[in-house]
Amino acid sequence: MDIELVRLEKVYDDGRHNAFTDLCRWRGRTYLCFRSGADHYAPDGEVLVLASDDGEKWSTVCHVTGSDDHREPKLLATPDRLFLYVLARSAGDYHTRVCSTSDGAQWSALQTCSPSRQMFCKPFALGDRFYAPAYDRGPRDQLVAWGSLLLSSSDGIAWEKVSDVRVREGTNELYLMPHGDAIVGLLRRELAPGQTAALVRAAPPYATWEVMPTEVFVQGAALARVGHRWLVAGRCRNAGGDLVTGLLDLDLKRARLTCLLELPSGGDTGYAGLWQSGEGVLWVSYYSSHESWDGREKTRKRCPAAVFLARCAVKGA
Repeated sequence: MDIELVRLEKVYDDGRHNAFTDLCRWRGRTYLCFRSGADHYAPDGEVLVLASDDGEKWSTVCHVTGSDDHREPKLLATPDRLFLYVLARSAGDYHTRVCSTSDGAQWSALQTCSPSRQMFCKPFALGDRFYAPAYDRGPRDQLVAWGSLLLSSSDGIAWEKVSDVRVREGTNELYLMPHGDAIVGLLRRELAPGQTAALVRAAPPYATWEVMPTEVFVQGAALARVGHRWLVAGRCRNAGGDLVTGLLDLDLKRARLTCLLELPSGGDTGYAGLWQSGEGVLWVSYYSSHESWDGREKTRKRCPAAVFLARCAVKGA
């Protein structure tokens, strides 16, 4: 399968660290969200949601601010509402908050929808239920206690635990997608050799998970099915060992990841959003600091980062 970068646009660049993107289409408009802060770690994170009719002219339709650090926003589009989930960090604690809109202009007030230290990844719909991969985050020096889980909801606001996906490997970020009535996805593992990702899969009622290690380092992954192929976008390493945002082919049978395209990126980068705009056309949002990074590792997450939108042609899918 060939993938070609057809067009690349810098959507947002204001000299701050703009990162952790997500992308969706809802009611004829494209929505793009991301965090903006002084740097990767700064406690002043705000969340912006931009909207566009054509993918070229963007306007801000939602701006989440407050005393907490808001980060890693995710969108969930339903026929009636567009939900926005954000992670809120304050005094070492983490939890997930949600707001929503019925018209794309007026948004409800943020409300907490998770217990302490429970962080949502990308929610999705399956049947008449919503599902959210999530992880319980503890202290950085206790990674072995971190664990990933699956949650379910009937309204996108109140959530209940379905099952544990994986524990004791420093597992955290988890991106899941429906595959028929099953669920498949990629799991980030901090304590695995080489920090390689794992392919996970579960059949209804999603109580037991098959975990298949891959041999590839991928973080902040997003998945999309294009034709009969599965594509992954996320932070990975190129042939020279540098961190980049890449598009990879995912072989579900062999739990094998193969890099197909390296997007213009580097430094602090990744956390993509995906939307298939037409047959063989994939839109990829991501962030990168490659234009401002001086190559020194200690400054990689401190320098400014911009939000990009790539349009890719997928052939042979």
